[in-house]
Amino acid sequence: MSASVRRIAGLVAALALSAVVWVGCGDDGNGNPGGSNNGGSGGNGLDASLVGDWLVNDRDNYKSVFSLKSTGHFEEVSFMKVTNFWINATWDGNGRARWRMENGKILLYAVNNPDVVQQMWSYSVTGNRLTLTVANCDGEYIDGEWIETDVCEEYSETVSKINLASFRNSLGTVRTQDPALRGDWRMAGGEELELYGSFYESTRRYISYDYSAYYTNGNHLFLLDVNCDEYVTVEYEWGEEKECVSYSIAETVELTYAITTVDGIKTLTLTNPSRGINDVWIERRYDDYYSQSKSKSIHSPKPRPTSPFGALPRAAR
Repeated sequence: MSASVRRIAGLVAALALSAVVWVGCGDDGNGNPGGSNNGGSGGNGLDASLVGDWLVNDRDNYKSVFSLKSTGHFEEVSFMKVTNFWINATWDGNGRARWRMENGKILLYAVNNPDVVQQMWSYSVTGNRLTLTVANCDGEYIDGEWIETDVCEEYSETVSKINLASFRNSLGTVRTQDPALRGDWRMAGGEELELYGSFYESTRRYISYDYSAYYTNGNHLFLLDVNCDEYVTVEYEWGEEKECVSYSIAETVELTYAITTVDGIKTLTLTNPSRGINDVWIERRYDDYYSQSKSKSIHSPKPRPTSPFGALPRAAR
């Protein structure tokens, strides 16, 4: 069963960029918001009317909120419904995502790389309604730098301010993810594990599909092989795409996890004695090469529907 709906593209396209942009081993992630004091009513140059939680997506089985903090921090909080409960994922660029004001616009950037703007929005606020406009320009990478052409299109979307705590409570049963798990991990044999909104491990050593949904409870990690039972066709400016509107769980795997740090090296141990699992993963750190580009250009990719849940879910078999 499918349906066709028309939806304007989501404006949080910066979140679709690789997490590499937001991670750098040369910074501790505790920087302060930067930028000029243009257009802001607060002492740090931020427009106080923008501070708060804004509901970006409000679909039946997927909700997303982005939070503009008075400290200059930026977060996206998402909720995906699986059967009769929700899984809550929070994205903040490993603690490095920030927003600032310049020339009356909102800019997103990484605190360890403030010269490279990941997204720029024009905006207007009326009461509890915020209208964001993004200009997406054609271009190409030349010697590793995004060069824009003069061909640009503008997209606008209006979002509503909410109380995130009340909104979360209204959803019913919500299961969370331990933020300490977030990141990229590797084993001595070269195996790689990615834990962000979804769980990715290409060798399928834990569950029967590369990508899985997950949540945590205490020191227990639950992996869910999520199927999509029903899609709708969504029309975006660049064409049609399919989005899932009904999920089911094909398989659940429970692991026990522990995180330790010794001499600055962070390790993740995953165990399940009944299955003979006792794996040690080491946090993968990225060189400054990936995050310290001094390019001043603004990379405005074509807007895409984005979600911390990554590639979830797959089609039902």
